[in-house]
Amino acid sequence: MAYGSYLAWPGMWCVRHFRLTGGSEVVVMILWGVLAAYFMFYIPVKLWMTSTRYMRITLTAYVALCFGTYEFYQWYSTRTDWVSHGLNPDRAGFEPQVVVLSGEFDYWYKEFGVKSGRAFFEIRMRGHDYYYCRKWHGHDWRPGSWFRVEIINHGEGWSWGLATFTDGTKGGGGSGAGDNAWAQSLWDGPAFIGINTNSLIMEQPQWPYRREEFSKLIKVGRWMVPTRFQLTDKGNEERVENYYIKKIEFLPTPDTNWFEQVLQKYSDQKSDLRSKDLGEPGVAPGKRK
Repeated sequence: MAYGSYLAWPGMWCVRHFRLTGGSEVVVMILWGVLAAYFMFYIPVKLWMTSTRYMRITLTAYVALCFGTYEFYQWYSTRTDWVSHGLNPDRAGFEPQVVVLSGEFDYWYKEFGVKSGRAFFEIRMRGHDYYYCRKWHGHDWRPGSWFRVEIINHGEGWSWGLATFTDGTKGGGGSGAGDNAWAQSLWDGPAFIGINTNSLIMEQPQWPYRREEFSKLIKVGRWMVPTRFQLTDKGNEERVENYYIKKIEFLPTPDTNWFEQVLQKYSDQKSDLRSKDLGEPGVAPGKRK
């Protein structure tokens, strides 16, 4: 809610509580505006003008402390933890079952009414056949927040997204998410192989033109993993995305059943899973972070 809405809330409450309409509503809102301006502007300015120099310094320090505390709380409550908590990839004989890549990405394409920006993403993979990617912007259901899910199970792909605006929500989905699954190239069937250092650029010259470029490789266990990836897609609509991988985890879960449930959740509009929290990252329907 914007600050202006907070200021106008008492007046709006009076209008709704006493069921005022027309001229009465306008009069109440004007009176409340004058009263709010008196207490929020005139009195503080009057006190400031009549106070001593030391009192002004004290008040300035107090306001700065309150503002700094509020900003620190906002940062702390919405911060993102990029520390890995998964299994040890250096363990002898270790073979990854599930690999999680997460971080931020810059995008340039027409998505939910915006053409460019930065958002979060998390990719979960269990072998080459089970792929899940969630992208989101915003930490709760404020206007401007959105999310998109891309999931592929044994070649069957589905994508679904939802955005929040001041006048409601907008979203939808459909099949064909396979065009967006770049991280599947890190697998050879059920075996995780990492990136091939001799093939850091992959291009599809025919329509739809697609170019994938990996860079900034790091060694995790015995595998090379990219921490930077650029996707250029000139299919139905030109799309450029720059991914910055900040966390790499090897986990024993989720199992294949979880991937099947997520696919059903978004592909079947009548599924009971639509309102169920399956432990997905980011913004989810009915879930506030």
